Amino acid sequence: MSCKVSFGVNVTVSILNIFYLPEILEKLENFFPASALHLTTVHEPKFYSVVNIQQDCKKIIEKKLTASRYQEKLMGISTYMMSQEYNPALWKKFVVWTEKKDKYRKVDIQQYLPEYYEIIGPEYKAALGDFQPVV
Repeated sequence: MSCKVSFGVNVTVSILNIFYLPEILEKLENFFPASALHLTTVHEPKFYSVVNIQQDCKKIIEKKLTASRYQEKLMGISTYMMSQEYNPALWKKFVVWTEKKDKYRKVDIQQYLPEYYEIIGPEYKAALGDFQPVV
């Protein structure tokens, strides 16, 4: 009896990992063929959706994704990201939630996403305002 099994990877794309998609796909391609790598976007909670990135930051991310050797695979993600204006209230919710989680885990977004933070940092700080997470 012959059994054919195929494996694949589904990467869920969020506001936190979109900037690093080319690097993620590069790593995964060491273990899986490109045809086995699939991308979906977060829709809930809404504050993790890639549409809630500020427009200037989106343009930088879009440029990186379209310059990647995975541009064809990333085109749908990029198009979706650019399809809606960001919602400042949801962006603030993302920032506050991230700060709460980071405080609890004793990490900082600048440490674990340094290149991405260089792009979103000013918007992140502005949304953070005087919020001080309490653990």
